[in-house]
Amino acid sequence: MVLIQFLVQQNNLAGKDSSCHCEGEEQELHDSKQTRQRSTSLSSIVSTSSKRGTSEGASSFSSEVEDSIEARLSHAINIAQQENCRPFDPVTSSPYSTTIPVIDFSSSFSEKLPARRICCSLLTCSKNKNKRNTFFEEGTSAFTSHITLSLLDENVSHKDSGCTIASSASSIHETYSFQMITATLLFNMGILKIRDYDYTAAKTYFQQALEVLVEVKLHVLNSITASGTSTAHIKKKVLDTHTLLTSITLLNLGHVSWYLSAPDDSIRSYQQCLESLKQGIESSGEVEDNEVRIYRRYIKAACLNCIGMAFMYERVLPCQAESDTHNLLPQAEICIKYLEASLAIYEQDCKSNAVIRPDDDCMMTFRANMATTLNNLGRVYYIINDFSQALHYQGACLRERSACLPSAHLDLSVTHFNVAQSLATLNENEEALEHYHVFLSDATPILGFDHAIIIGAVITVIDLYIDMEDYDGAEALLREYLSSSSAFVSTESLQAKLTLLNSLSAVLNYQNKLQDTLETLTQARNIILALPQDESTARSYITNCCNIAVILSKNQKIEKAVIMFHKALAKIETFDNQVQFSKLLIEIHMNMASIYESIGNYSICIMNLEKVVAIAKTFYGPLDSHVSTYLNQLGLMYYREEEYETALSAFIECLHIRTHCKKNNKRQIIAVMYNVATVYKAMGTTEEALRIYHKVLTYERQTLKEQEGRRSQQPKDLIHTLRHIFQIYKEQGLPQDGLNYLLEAVDLCRQYKDKIDIGLGRGTFFLMGEYLSFTHEVTDGFKYYCEGCELFGGVDDDTLYAAGENGLRIILAQLCTNEKIFPIHAAAA
Repeated sequence: MVLIQFLVQQNNLAGKDSSCHCEGEEQELHDSKQTRQRSTSLSSIVSTSSKRGTSEGASSFSSEVEDSIEARLSHAINIAQQENCRPFDPVTSSPYSTTIPVIDFSSSFSEKLPARRICCSLLTCSKNKNKRNTFFEEGTSAFTSHITLSLLDENVSHKDSGCTIASSASSIHETYSFQMITATLLFNMGILKIRDYDYTAAKTYFQQALEVLVEVKLHVLNSITASGTSTAHIKKKVLDTHTLLTSITLLNLGHVSWYLSAPDDSIRSYQQCLESLKQGIESSGEVEDNEVRIYRRYIKAACLNCIGMAFMYERVLPCQAESDTHNLLPQAEICIKYLEASLAIYEQDCKSNAVIRPDDDCMMTFRANMATTLNNLGRVYYIINDFSQALHYQGACLRERSACLPSAHLDLSVTHFNVAQSLATLNENEEALEHYHVFLSDATPILGFDHAIIIGAVITVIDLYIDMEDYDGAEALLREYLSSSSAFVSTESLQAKLTLLNSLSAVLNYQNKLQDTLETLTQARNIILALPQDESTARSYITNCCNIAVILSKNQKIEKAVIMFHKALAKIETFDNQVQFSKLLIEIHMNMASIYESIGNYSICIMNLEKVVAIAKTFYGPLDSHVSTYLNQLGLMYYREEEYETALSAFIECLHIRTHCKKNNKRQIIAVMYNVATVYKAMGTTEEALRIYHKVLTYERQTLKEQEGRRSQQPKDLIHTLRHIFQIYKEQGLPQDGLNYLLEAVDLCRQYKDKIDIGLGRGTFFLMGEYLSFTHEVTDGFKYYCEGCELFGGVDDDTLYAAGENGLRIILAQLCTNEKIFPIHAAAA
């Protein structure tokens, strides 16, 4: 059998020259060491994992060795295909005619896998099918184990069972042997292409392998007879090899279809894989080889996991992205069904000593694979916001990986991150921080300080620190990672450093360390200017200018702040499509309006607010709730400038939007109605103002009653409305008609003295005292002055000066609160 001997020689050479690296995360299954008669193994090419794993499949072959393996495989495929076309001559046939290739479990299961370079099952990462040197999320690589064949020599004599056996053996040798070798070589070439991320070529090889396997089933396996014991044994081995090779090829075809953005084809291949495994079980009968059963269930568990993850990406995540709550749960349940079926296989096999002995090395592999499915279940439950259940599976995954993976294994540290995510969502912040820090301490030495995954994790931890208001902890962590930034020399590294600096500036700003914040933002600015100037860098520049401007304005460096805002605006103007910056433009002009308002320059403030309204109408639409907010602020500035007609126009347009917008609640409508009434009052249109104030009053009384007993209860708005109504009646010459409203306001100030502004409370009492003094009820009026000072404290000189002739009463009222000077109210007597 010259061809088989040639393949043995070629592939042994390839095996000696190569060191295999896995695409998945755990070690492969190991041989259960049952005794079999085998010759030298065939077709050993690459190794992999049993699931859609978590890592970037990075081959450790050198380019020369890879080229050598691919060339040898290609040459072997050509020879096998040519030899398969030759007619069989029983006279000149090889003496090894009863030696046939079958799947070699010992080689397939016994391979020790090296530690992975990189992985990502972090919940915050996203799938990228097209990027070559990227990471795969857990659940997006496939069971792409190489197939190794062994030569099984049963030493069957042609005389044992007559012509039937001889013909059967000859048929197996002539057709089955060469075609199975060809299919195996095609499969392994597909695996090699997957390793090189050439999914199109890999798909072609897998399809060719399947074509050969279909031909074997149609023209060889169905014609094999089992008249002799030895032939029956051969038939069983042949059928098992064919079934497993077909199933694993279909599984990998599903894998490459997934990465070629053909999810329907992918799922179809996975379903065909399950059907192939089912047919294999039916053809095996009641007695099934233990190793075959392990391998078959191993493939099935991996396939179920793959289908589950395909459903997650194609059905569950789109529902989540579109906030389709109606379909999210049903689709997630389908996904969970497949993952739970995969988990059940692993759990059953791990517990059954009849399948895998507890002392077998492959038990660790099964547990590692089971951990992957546990983790994927946790991910799905996390997506549907069942965080307790997500934590349950992630915790189980952590226990399994802790038992079967090295302590420094990246998958183990990633599991800590996922557990932390769920804990943080459940507000178990302290415990979440512990797991986050385990991830960072274990993963950083592997991936590097500047790796995108590490930087993303650091920012996640910083956000948690900020939520906990532990700004010192956040600052310490950021400075720790920035201290290693001297090694950040590449463009990607500088961008990572920029991310850390921006986060640090936010933390420092929370701590009100304005000078440190400004220095940090300046460092960030220097990096931005050193980066290649593209659209992303321009956006960073704009954001940086705005952040610096905000800090400068807080430091009262108004002119410099305005300059930085204008630099940001100038950069935006360099873009052809400025609509994309609409939200940022609104924010910039709102900040500039705030600056000019703070220095009393209302005209420029109004100019910026007008630009905000114009941009918002274009970006959101003229009837959007955002527009109403900006119109309301514009109206307030017009009111301050005493441009009452323009203010009224802005408030009425705001009111129109809010009454026709579903997003605005009644409270927002009442707020703008109050503003409309206030403008009418200032314009002297008292009847219209009074009519609107009474509507506002009814709502505010009802609201205060509904809030009774709550900490949020706040009567400020009601007090203001009551005062306005009294003042309108007073202006109309009917102060007695409005006196009850003012008395109600005074009572509210007494009742809620600890919840209202002292100026409002004291001013309301003074207003009552002023009115009574005006009506010659001086004694009663002075009592209100005194009570106001007693409840809310004295006033400053500016208030006394503004009070005019009432200032003396206020001074005396303040003195009356001190009984050591003279008895209270004595001055009024």
